[in-house]
Amino acid sequence: MRYGCGTGTVAAEEFRGERIDRRVAVRQDCQVDNLPAENTSPDTTSLARFELRLIATPTIRNGLGLDHRTLIQPVADDFGDYLFSSHTSLRVLLVGVLAFQSSYAYTYDSTPAPGVQFRSDRTLSTGLLFEFN
Repeated sequence: MRYGCGTGTVAAEEFRGERIDRRVAVRQDCQVDNLPAENTSPDTTSLARFELRLIATPTIRNGLGLDHRTLIQPVADDFGDYLFSSHTSLRVLLVGVLAFQSSYAYTYDSTPAPGVQFRSDRTLSTGLLFEFN
């Protein structure tokens, strides 16, 4: 069984004639595994995580945009066990619907699964994308 609920807000403001949206959302997700009664494995647990999202998508100028998203997901009864991710990208419109984008993503797991060697991961990516509005 899974359920989720959430609440959030969007604050829009004008900056040099451009609309800037700032979003904050709080969400709780819970996963409960229906296990057979004979399963008494101590490695089987059900986790409930809270979720906090921070999103900012300002337009720096016409054809140049920034997108930043941060996500924090602590376990409900153990805030020392959490997932963290941050993704930032810069998009430059080249012509018409063609844009260049460069992105940096960082993820961190405070308690990785057994056998996982590193707690964090970093990704730098660049590419061309088509934007259809």
